[in-house]
Amino acid sequence: MGAGRGQLGRVGRAGVKRVILAWSSGKDSAWALHVLRQDPEIEVAGLFTTLNEQFDRVAMHAVRNQLLHQQAEAAGLPLLTVGLPWPCSNEEYERRMAAACTQMVSEGIQAVAFGDLFLEDVRAYREKQLAPTGLEPLFPLWKLPTAELARAMIASGQKARITCVDPRKLPASFATDTGSYLADAENLRALIRKCMTDLRQALVERGLLDAAEEATSPPAEITVVDRRLDQRIPLPAFQWQDTSATADR
Repeated sequence: MGAGRGQLGRVGRAGVKRVILAWSSGKDSAWALHVLRQDPEIEVAGLFTTLNEQFDRVAMHAVRNQLLHQQAEAAGLPLLTVGLPWPCSNEEYERRMAAACTQMVSEGIQAVAFGDLFLEDVRAYREKQLAPTGLEPLFPLWKLPTAELARAMIASGQKARITCVDPRKLPASFATDTGSYLADAENLRALIRKCMTDLRQALVERGLLDAAEEATSPPAEITVVDRRLDQRIPLPAFQWQDTSATADR
């Protein structure tokens, strides 16, 4: 465990709350950082992330450690990493997180912020675990309407890139380092069709959708936004079809 770019620093601005942000490396934590930085009563003092020690990747999203440090560098914030064994018992996880919280307090951190949106059990667990530490839990995105949140993210220019895929589910080309794959309308159509087809298959396999009934279901109609052209791109309606015909699209 350690701060990847030096210590968090014990001296902050007078009258502001010193906060460390739980950094999953994904879009929600990035937006939480943006929101926190708009609050004049909060100073974001650093980021903290759990790492899978065996694979040297972010425990939550499997992002490489190198990329994680590049994100912290871009944000201009010190990074506190908490290594976790693989597999990791809940007891060991809580022991290591307690040690990290002790370090945070010793370095003048007053609160821990999370990018959680609406999972009540996750929030309750975080609040319970932080209660004995003296650290205040903050949830800057809590219960924000997801459609409104997504529009705000897009309008801000924030971009999300796919950095890791399961090649059994999607072609490796979906994990691109250019960020251009999903910007292409045809690729996006293929992705949505793939997801919809997989969903249909899963529902049929679990008995939640009758195979005969789904054949007569109305076609799906989806609309996406292409920010490059600033216009709506209608995706043509399509009927459900056998996944064997679309799995490699």
